[in-house]
Amino acid sequence: MIMKYKIFNRFFFIIILLDFSCRQQNDYFQITVLDSVTKRGIPIAKISNINGITYYSDSYGNIAYNEQEAMGRDLYFLVAAEGYKIPKDDTGRQSVVLTPNKGKKAIIFMERIQPAERLYRMTGMGIYRDTELLGLKVPSFATYWDRGQVLGQDSNLGSIYKNKIFFIWGDTFLPKSYRGNFSVAAGTIPLPTESGIDPDMGFEIDYFIDQNNQTKKMIHLAGPGYVWFDWMMVVKDQKNQEVLAAKYARVNALFGNYERGIAVFNDQKEEFEKRTEILEWLTTPHLTQHPLLTKSGNDSYFYLTSQFNFSRVQPSLRHIEDPNQYEYFTCLVPGSHWAERKLERENGQLVYGWKQNTDAIDEQKQKKLIEEGLMKPEEGWLQLMDVATGQPITSFRGSVFWNEFRQKWILISGAQTIWYSEADTPLGPWHYAVKVADHHNYFYNPHQHPYLDKENGRFIYFEGTYTKFIGPDPQVPRYDYNQVMYRLDLSDDRLRLPAPIYELDGALKMGHELLPEDWESISRVAFYALAPEQAAPDQIKIFDPKTGLAVFVGETPYESLISAYEGSWEIQIDYASFENFFQVDISSDQGKIEVKAKKLKFEISKERLVGDSIYFSLRHEGVKFYLQGKVIAGEIMGTWRQEGFDLGGKWSGDQFNNYGWWPKYNGRLIKLYEASNVKTGDKMYQTEADEVLQGWKRSKDPICLVWENPFEYLIVDPEARPMATIN
Repeated sequence: MIMKYKIFNRFFFIIILLDFSCRQQNDYFQITVLDSVTKRGIPIAKISNINGITYYSDSYGNIAYNEQEAMGRDLYFLVAAEGYKIPKDDTGRQSVVLTPNKGKKAIIFMERIQPAERLYRMTGMGIYRDTELLGLKVPSFATYWDRGQVLGQDSNLGSIYKNKIFFIWGDTFLPKSYRGNFSVAAGTIPLPTESGIDPDMGFEIDYFIDQNNQTKKMIHLAGPGYVWFDWMMVVKDQKNQEVLAAKYARVNALFGNYERGIAVFNDQKEEFEKRTEILEWLTTPHLTQHPLLTKSGNDSYFYLTSQFNFSRVQPSLRHIEDPNQYEYFTCLVPGSHWAERKLERENGQLVYGWKQNTDAIDEQKQKKLIEEGLMKPEEGWLQLMDVATGQPITSFRGSVFWNEFRQKWILISGAQTIWYSEADTPLGPWHYAVKVADHHNYFYNPHQHPYLDKENGRFIYFEGTYTKFIGPDPQVPRYDYNQVMYRLDLSDDRLRLPAPIYELDGALKMGHELLPEDWESISRVAFYALAPEQAAPDQIKIFDPKTGLAVFVGETPYESLISAYEGSWEIQIDYASFENFFQVDISSDQGKIEVKAKKLKFEISKERLVGDSIYFSLRHEGVKFYLQGKVIAGEIMGTWRQEGFDLGGKWSGDQFNNYGWWPKYNGRLIKLYEASNVKTGDKMYQTEADEVLQGWKRSKDPICLVWENPFEYLIVDPEARPMATIN
């Protein structure tokens, strides 16, 4: 009798749960926003009605829409998601019309227009909130928010320690107080190779917690201020045992230092303990850095970088707590400091190298030296450039790690705009970079997680802090001041980057072809080009005259930029007095450009291409306008003026299916010729800037286009090799 009662009550409980789940789901209209290619949900997709009612999708791309008055009616929704798009309506807005009904579902497919795929939010509450409201299945760890009780969490560091991935974060917002935990929070996750966790799907963070079940303060320092870690690394102590160490900063609200030093993790207490206070570091600002372990010669080093502020130190507790043991990559005179502006030169050339007790030269300092006339632009060791536009960029904070798939050192860096770049050595040459993610709100301190790589590094993962610090967009509920994870497929054609072509002993080679002893024989970087395996059908493979093997790939020469404009475009004019959105097809006929509007009410005439700019006249509703614009990385940006009036403004054009490879139009290409020895018949390749040697004859026409080399010096670190552990 008792057994029957227990069974009945268990059955009754299950029925209630199922009924509640059904009622919960039926209360909402499900809107799911999916990546059109991967069919995965898109986090932070925004839908809003004309009256301002706004929803944001959760980490599964779901929205639980619950506006009672709207049910059963056709509704106009504006749709937006950073890095994604849908076709615009006839007003130039990204929109859909849906009919909400309780218990029903609608799917919105969006095209991803950036290489990086947004996966999920890592921290904070309600990561899968809308999915749960809809009564749908969520990951088991999604219900564990009570452990840690994190509302917001800033800037991540990570290291493998004792067979787990050990994470720390900066400031953490908690439910009870605005100040929360401002003395470092921490947690661990198991290694994917041993636990089966999938970084595509997310994972549970096992936070270190206090008696209130909230993230505990991981370090206790006397005095006021916030406590942050610059970096965290596993090193050997005096007994040759591995310890987890961190460089800490206790700072005021203006980031000024109260205290700097080294702390070590106490495994029994599960917190960091102050070990050494270092007064010499009080003059250096806090930097978020992600150590990369390398072998250089017979020694091991942790390389530390943030905005190319490179330093290195051997991986022992004795070394990291002694400021005199750090080496800095710089062109300053050894032992000198930035304020002195003493550049080391030999025979007029700057001397770059690893130097102790000397300030590093990073991007900002290099820029200042150039502005002050102390350094020529081509002498700089950092020349990061947007590969699509040919314009210089600033990297901001980020991380550098070795990648097996690309056989390169890769950089993920930026703020709002996130960049990908790659080099043959940790020090470079760093030149071309491609935009992989863009944000209207602030996204900063991106951190690549090499221990999460999949398929031998083909898929990499990086996270960063998403917040409303700058930018016009409003604060995004639940996402604000939290960590968002991205995935990047390094086989994506959009990540193809021109690489250095090294000249040595009369031969041209790419970095992956070089033997260790080859680096000493390199005379220069001749130019930049693509690797043979990266060739597109319209590009030209160049072969070694002696071996017959493909060495590199160049672009097909062109005389006009018409091909950059060809295609279908959505045109938006910033003039609200008339219908200001329309579509055009741009084509060419016998070398002349043609522009045709898809709406009869827009009449286009006098189209022409002058240099790299397009011009045409537009007649609409009896009024004539003159438009001029220039295509840059798949967008036309230009100006307009109205005939007979002192009236004008701006206009823009977005291309449909914008998967073009825009580096071929970035303005940095130069002509490459084949040269032949008149007597021997030997062949070699020369750019238009190279001198034709006596006894050699250059081909009349260029064989292809390649990218120019901006560096005067070859600055590399070929001895550095990646290491997995310090053992």
